[in-house]
Amino acid sequence: MPSGTKNVTGPLTQEIAAILRERMSRMKYTDRDLSEAVGADCLSRSQVNKIRAGQKHVDIDDYERICVALGLDFIEVLTRAAASTPDRHSAAGWDVRRL
Repeated sequence: MPSGTKNVTGPLTQEIAAILRERMSRMKYTDRDLSEAVGADCLSRSQVNKIRAGQKHVDIDDYERICVALGLDFIEVLTRAAASTPDRHSAAGWDVRRL
């Protein structure tokens, strides 16, 4: 990544974050609750806050841990997020070409 370029999350990550926020809000879970459920050594409260805000890139295993902790099915969350972002591949910064 060129110097000075901000590593911004894309529409899919933003939509997953919205799903997680909605679930946490409905269940009245805090960032600390989720961090402790997943394992603070795995994800700190600060990291959970950034994930919930859609500001942090997250590996797939951590997303699955978060979903399990929230009682969500990871594949359903990913499918729902993908369906809600059909134009995500045309977002700014998406310059992938097919091989």
